[in-house]
Amino acid sequence: MLTKRKPKYLLLGLGLAVAYWLFDSSVHYLAFHDDQIELIPSDANELWMRALVVFLVASFGVYTEFSVRRLRRLSAEKAILELDLEDALKIILGGDMAICSDCRKVCASRNLRHDQRAWRTIEDHISSLAVLKYGHSRCPDCEGSE
Repeated sequence: MLTKRKPKYLLLGLGLAVAYWLFDSSVHYLAFHDDQIELIPSDANELWMRALVVFLVASFGVYTEFSVRRLRRLSAEKAILELDLEDALKIILGGDMAICSDCRKVCASRNLRHDQRAWRTIEDHISSLAVLKYGHSRCPDCEGSE
């Protein structure tokens, strides 16, 4: 399960928005030699532009926060799916499987290789997996060799 994390990108976006607002007020005070620092500009156009930039920077922080959370969630789900796939492959393939070099019977159990009853035909082994369905046919090379 994912742990709760601090919304650091959201806070970063809001912090940058506030820093921009204060910086823009300071620039107007220093560059235009205003009498005092105006945190809320008297010019409506200046107020509108400052509010728009603050909104965009804060929105970027919100978007980044949600994107990072989604990416972390998807990454965790991917890791779980990879483990499930690995487990499924172990089940399907039976892990370490021995094949007799003479009769081609297989034994999927490392502990039972000396037990004659543990050895079975490859067809029986595949059909016991219940995932794979197969049928017999002839390949083109064998078909043409008659």
